[in-house]
Amino acid sequence: MSYKKSRLIPGKIPSVTIQQEFATFLYAMFGIAQIDSKQVLLFLDSMHQVHNNENHYSWQFKGKDNTKQIKANTGRGRMDIVGAINPITLAPTVIIT
Repeated sequence: MSYKKSRLIPGKIPSVTIQQEFATFLYAMFGIAQIDSKQVLLFLDSMHQVHNNENHYSWQFKGKDNTKQIKANTGRGRMDIVGAINPITLAPTVIIT
């Protein structure tokens, strides 16, 4: 199977100065979180899953008798999940709304 090569244009990389400033800031935050137990450092990532079915296209014969039915849940259409990890203790946290 052959795949056509796509031409992706990456976003601009921050300058070395900006990267160094961020690394310095991040190391400072690590230091504070290690020394002071009241300070918590978390890395977060969120995702939004679709909770209900989404109808798209399907092949079926014409007529009411040939209609395909799909059971669906009622209520909210999306479920928000936020995951976080504390890089000091490696304790995970998950929040589902």
